[in-house]
Amino acid sequence: MLGVYTNLTGCAYIKTFWREGLNGELTKYTEPCGFAYGLRKIQFVNPDDINDLEQVELCETHYHETFDPYTRPEAIAESRYNSEFKRINLVKLELKQAHDWEMLRQYNENPNRYKKLNDLKLEWDYIKFKKCNNDMCKNELQGLARKIFSVIVFNQKGGMLKKINLCSYQCWIKTKFYIGIKRIPEPKQVAKTLEIYF
Repeated sequence: MLGVYTNLTGCAYIKTFWREGLNGELTKYTEPCGFAYGLRKIQFVNPDDINDLEQVELCETHYHETFDPYTRPEAIAESRYNSEFKRINLVKLELKQAHDWEMLRQYNENPNRYKKLNDLKLEWDYIKFKKCNNDMCKNELQGLARKIFSVIVFNQKGGMLKKINLCSYQCWIKTKFYIGIKRIPEPKQVAKTLEIYF
């Protein structure tokens, strides 16, 4: 069931490190982070395959490292909209407190008063609802019967914090590769025999 988690195990982010062996060769090791503080529950939803539903947990650090590039543009657009909204209301408040009713009337009747605010709202809505949240992708989520691949972020109690919408399987799977929960298969070594030297 969406958003329901019973046990917290720790961050699933796969850390990679190299260790030098006795013969001087470097060996690649991987292990999950396992840190259990500030966990976010992440759910990957594939609309093409209902069985391809994966749930993992990420600690605070690895959540921000992975998803900040996806969520930052929307957060910036929201902040710009809210700043302009506060600025408009502050001007109105200052004119009311100064009892400058003529200036307040002119300000309220100015057709361009909300133009910047409306433009900022359109920009925020575009990023939030229409653009692929992959920071490297320019595709829109609508058109060509496009299916939306989602990454849903839940808090520890199961409440939804954020839904990240991606335009394609490629943008969606990129996140799994980054976290390390999906890996590119290693090429198989072909067994060598003495015949190749003759």
